[in-house]
Amino acid sequence: MKNFFNKLKAVFRVFNALKGLWNTIKSGISLLQMPLAGWALVLVAAFVIYSVVTDYQALKKAMDQMQSAFSKPGAHVIAPPGIKTSVTKDDPEWMSKYCREQSAALPPAPFTYIKKETYEKAKGVPIPSLYVGSRMPKNEKGYRVDSLTCGMVYTYNDKEAFASVGVAYKFDINTFNEFEQRADNIHTSIMDATWKKISPLNKEEAGRPFYSHEGYPLLFMRENPELGTVEYADMNFAVDYYVLFTVFEKPK
Repeated sequence: MKNFFNKLKAVFRVFNALKGLWNTIKSGISLLQMPLAGWALVLVAAFVIYSVVTDYQALKKAMDQMQSAFSKPGAHVIAPPGIKTSVTKDDPEWMSKYCREQSAALPPAPFTYIKKETYEKAKGVPIPSLYVGSRMPKNEKGYRVDSLTCGMVYTYNDKEAFASVGVAYKFDINTFNEFEQRADNIHTSIMDATWKKISPLNKEEAGRPFYSHEGYPLLFMRENPELGTVEYADMNFAVDYYVLFTVFEKPK
């Protein structure tokens, strides 16, 4: 029954995304038909193109989620060979170096930000997010396998960040959700092909309010066959914007 509702929800996501794209196209045509000239016309045209591309990416994501919902369960997510790294396992500190190397390679915040700091500096002891930790296997003693979490924390100004993705700032939940939706689409589109998107997470697992955009936290997974690791990338808003990378060795 749960699988049925997941499939139904995935179909509705595609329908809503398609509806949103169609409405954006119609609105864009109306805007371009207005008596505009010079830079005003250029700016409007750029905004229309950006909005259409953003909604198309949302539709593509919804279709990918629907495909996943209708696919057979139990398939392993294996990254294609070729994850770029200078780290080898003959180095005693390979996991620490790999964590920092790969977290630095993750895309930054997909909007204008003021500064970025390392996760360790901002948080102290680096640990995986709860929704990442819950997916990690346990050892023979019942404890979660050893892992490392590295990444960046981005401080941003609401008005500047919203404007950078084409959203006019307003202290309103719908405006915040629109901003997060666009940030979700942009960040998803710039993740490289080694990553498989897992999110959206359910509300219980994500711990978000019922009125928030369901796309966050963003969560991606991959495996590195060369190093025998399983890796997660997650992004979330928690006052600042967190972009984190977690790695652990796959149990044999």
